[in-house]
Parts: sequence; structure tokens; C-alpha cells
Amino acid sequence: MKFDVYSPLEKVSTSFLNRFNVQLDIKRDDMIHPFISGNKWRKLKYNLLAYQSSGRSGILTYGGAFSNHLIATAAACAKFKIPCIGVVRGDELSERSNIVLRLCAEFGMELKFISRADYKLKLYPEGNNYLIPEGGDNIEGVKGCEEIMTGLDGYNHVFVSVGTSTTFKGVINGSKGIGHIHGVAALKGADYLKKGIAHDTFFDNWTLHSQFCGNGFGKYSEAEVKFNSKFATETGILLDPIYTGKSMKALYDLVSEGVIKPSERVLFIHTGGLTGVMSSKWLDVKRI
Repeated sequence: MKFDVYSPLEKVSTSFLNRFNVQLDIKRDDMIHPFISGNKWRKLKYNLLAYQSSGRSGILTYGGAFSNHLIATAAACAKFKIPCIGVVRGDELSERSNIVLRLCAEFGMELKFISRADYKLKLYPEGNNYLIPEGGDNIEGVKGCEEIMTGLDGYNHVFVSVGTSTTFKGVINGSKGIGHIHGVAALKGADYLKKGIAHDTFFDNWTLHSQFCGNGFGKYSEAEVKFNSKFATETGILLDPIYTGKSMKALYDLVSEGVIKPSERVLFIHTGGLTGVMSSKWLDVKRI
């Protein structure tokens, strides 16, 4: 398996950043692949290599109706000719319920829809499949995310979005304790993640911010929509509404609060997930 990665580092200038004299670079992991983008490629890499040596007949993984992890796994398995099953939360759904599930099916993923109660308990037989946890949240996933920081140093602050916290853990370990790593949680009440993060990382140069999730996971306000739109207009870089949009807004807020000081260097890791901008809910929110 070849894991070619195209992830340039892009210097970004906006009227806001210029006003506060903050230097921002964006690690463009969103450009790795149209569907296996950002942290999804990183988290799948060592899981796919583990599958290759496992002797298993295919891959099985879990995800919700709009899961970027599912679509990334489907695309990766198609690329490497691996049979795959996606177990989806919600037995009322089908492959025609939304564009994400439709694309998973288009890539050849066999979709299995189960009740939310069974999904919570992960009650689906693995058979002879290699199991990748929801969101790629395992040791292999963390190992892959450590590579995001390869060759990157000299930053005072690093920002990354947090869902399962797999990517955050990898970035902390890959930082070698240099700079401060800010994880911006997309979930409400995400402080429960701190214990696992501390257990699985080697350094204490991090903060998990749980105050920037807005109305909660998958929810966004007109103000957040306008923020993303203005950022895209000024930079040519799209942010997704669930993860990176909230993280960039958190970065701006911490600049305003003086946590990030003038002339400091900041790195923002773009974790992809841009299928979120194709949802009807996002498209229907006012932008003016």
C-alpha cells in the first residue's frame, strides 16, 4: 500500500489577524484526498497496514449518518480493493438518506443499519473482519496522527479540532512537547476526554477547550455560518461547520482575549471533513 500525502503549509492573512499581528500557518491536510482527507487519512494509515498483515477478509467499522470516517474508509477500501462494511447508527436510514451514505455505497461499502440502542453497545458481529473503531479511535489512529507534526516546529500555539480526541493525542505526541497544543472540542461536555488524553500522551503542553462548541455537535448558528463564509472569502479556504469552523473561531476568540499574543506564530491543522458543507441544513442557514 502506498500512502502518498500532499499536505502543504499555507501562510494565511486576514484583516483580523493583521490587526492583532498574529502569524498563522494552516497545515492543509484537507488537500490529501477529496474523501480520505485530513485526519481521516492519518487515522486509517496504520489501521490499513494492520489489516494487511492480519489475515482478515475485510474491514468493518462504525459511524453515524453523516460520518466523515465512514466515507473515508469506503474510499480507502475502494482504492486498495478491500471489502468493507459500515455499521450505521439508525435503522430508519438507507443509502439514499443523504449524500454521505450515498457516496459510501458508491465506493462499494456494504452498509448495515442498526438501532441506536444496538449501536451504542456495538452489537454487530465482526465475523472475519478487521475492526476499526468509530472515528479510527485506537493506537494505530493515534500513531498516524503523530505524523501530522513531522518537520513542524517553532510554533507558539497549535490548534486542532477534537471529536474522539485521537487526532489531538497524536498531535500532542508528535509535538515533542514544543509549543502549546489547543484542542477545540466539537461536543458539549467534552471534559470527560481529558483523562484518556492524559493517559495516552507523553507531554503536558495541551489544553482541551470545551467552551467553543456552541449549541453542540452538528449544530451551528448564523454567526458561525457568517464567520466561515468571511474566512473563505478572505483566504480561499473552506472550513467545515462541525469541526474546523468552530476551531478557527476559537483561535480568533483566544487572540481577542490575549491568550495568543502579537507576533506569536500559530499553526492550524485543517482536518478536512468538508462533506459537511454539502448538507442541506448548512446550506439553508442564512449568510447575509
